[in-house]
Amino acid sequence: MTDQSSSESLKTIFAERDAVILVLAAVLDDLGELSSKNQLQELIRELQAANSVEDLQSNPLIVQWLPVLASGFNRDSVNNGLTNLIVYASRNHEIQVERRRALAYPALLFLSILLVFTLLTLFVVPAFDHMFEDYGIALPGATQVVVSLSRELRTNPIRLLSTLIAGFTAILAIKKLWAYTGLSHRLFKFLINGNSASLSDISVLTSRLAELIHLGIKPNHAMTIASSALKSHWYRRACERLAIQMDNDPLWQESKLAHQFPPNMILALQNLKNPNVALLREISEIYAERVHHRVKWATGAFAQISVVALGVVIGFIVIVLFTPLVSLISGLS
Repeated sequence: MTDQSSSESLKTIFAERDAVILVLAAVLDDLGELSSKNQLQELIRELQAANSVEDLQSNPLIVQWLPVLASGFNRDSVNNGLTNLIVYASRNHEIQVERRRALAYPALLFLSILLVFTLLTLFVVPAFDHMFEDYGIALPGATQVVVSLSRELRTNPIRLLSTLIAGFTAILAIKKLWAYTGLSHRLFKFLINGNSASLSDISVLTSRLAELIHLGIKPNHAMTIASSALKSHWYRRACERLAIQMDNDPLWQESKLAHQFPPNMILALQNLKNPNVALLREISEIYAERVHHRVKWATGAFAQISVVALGVVIGFIVIVLFTPLVSLISGLS
């Protein structure tokens, strides 16, 4: 969905696309994050393959990058537009690197926990299992679980591995379904204002809205175009529905749907004839900084939790193996 301003921008982009492609190719080397480079390379290929303005208008990737493309041929905005692109890409790269660092250490410790548990169940638990059988010791429930896992791992490793893979797949499916339906935002909005992915989407949405409205595109059309850059399917649908309300309902800002978005964003868009572009840009910076702080906090928290988890697993196995022996010694004495 595009209005006259966006259509004129697309016409100009098509007429000047060779110059735009040269500018984008020059920016490509300044991008540090691989996914941003790949996306920009795909954008260049799509521009080269377009045969008409209609091809541009029907291409979601080109519409998503409309603010950047429009700045590519406008001498008054090219420096600001490209600066925004580089800053935006660098900021996303920094967040991605921090997320990887936040997850790398816990992932390493999780693998260490899994390795320690596997070695203990393969080489330590069997010795205790034979001892328990020889003495006819009645095993507590926790010890029975560990012993059963050890027997299963030694006799049916493929079945146990298949069960673990199925469980991991189910967890991933639930995670995707959770994100698809926006449950984090719906359930925890008033407590944590959504998860980090939601905050990141709001930062992207407000940034794109500011640039699109600055190009002269109407806010409701800008909302639809900007939503194409969001990762959350739920947020994309919410933006599309809100765009329809903005076009048809004079009191759209008081609707239930509008309350799903940050109040300061709705305030910036309240006057549809003259939206507060400066406030939208500030909101984008605020939410980007909030994501940065969350990722930074998670990096330290995950590391501490992982260390504790490793100690708990080892301590649990030691306790459940020696508890029956303590009961045996107490009975003999």
